Amino acid sequence: MTKYYVRSGDNQVVLMAANSAHACILAFKSFYSKKRGQVTVASAFVVSERGFDTHHDDIMYPTAEILRLVQLSNHGQIKATDDLTQLPLGDYPHEDFNRDE
Repeated sequence: MTKYYVRSGDNQVVLMAANSAHACILAFKSFYSKKRGQVTVASAFVVSERGFDTHHDDIMYPTAEILRLVQLSNHGQIKATDDLTQLPLGDYPHEDFNRDE
């Protein structure tokens, strides 16, 4: 398990997960339970192993894909031990990461 920093909109959480996609699933469930079902997220989840600041190697997942994985998880179709990197997701680098610093 790896420590991940996950953020989406005004929500952020630090947690342990098997991979970055699973971290997003756990993060959404955490956001949802803390806000009692009234959670608002951005169009993407940003995942880092280094903190909440923006890093060149942060990974972005579209929220629609994370919600799809949450549904699969809720129905027992995927588990924390599954290799979610084999699902048709992919990493979506943030356009701001391409700028010269």
